[in-house]
Amino acid sequence: MHKNTLVTAIAVATLLAVSGCAKGDKGDKGDQGPPGVAGPAGPAGPQGPKGDIGPAGPAGPQGPTGELGAAGPAGPQGGAGPAGAAGPPGPKGEPGTAGPAGPRGEAGLAGSVGPAGPQGASLGLRVVTGQAKAQCRPDEIMISAYCSGDKQDLHFDGMSGANCDDDKSTAVVACVKK
Repeated sequence: MHKNTLVTAIAVATLLAVSGCAKGDKGDKGDQGPPGVAGPAGPAGPQGPKGDIGPAGPAGPQGPTGELGAAGPAGPQGGAGPAGAAGPPGPKGEPGTAGPAGPRGEAGLAGSVGPAGPQGASLGLRVVTGQAKAQCRPDEIMISAYCSGDKQDLHFDGMSGANCDDDKSTAVVACVKK
């Protein structure tokens, strides 16, 4: 029984295989499938021949203004033009400088003597002179000193006095109250 089943199965398979190989009528065209994945780029081809020059294109927009160039040389002076009409008067000018002094006038009458003024403030300035060595008092300070005579080498004695190198010169010292 198994043998018959096996033979039957082989016969059915053979029949199916032979019937599938038989050519039938051509069917209708199917729908287009989805696009495939792009392949890698091919190598560049050789350069083609140079083309002819095309027609000129339209003018482009105006470019930015360029930098100002250096000034050119001065031109020749033109001739004088015709005189214009008189303008309106200008503003009043500044006073001029004073003129020279006039002649001296006659002396006037003498006035009466005025009252005496108040006592002025004393600076307490004293000048010591007439000797080779000059010295200020203890309540004074020396503000100036010099030697008068042939040899004028002056030596200071602190802030209170000065002397000259020789006896022929005279020391002059100005002292002021402290």
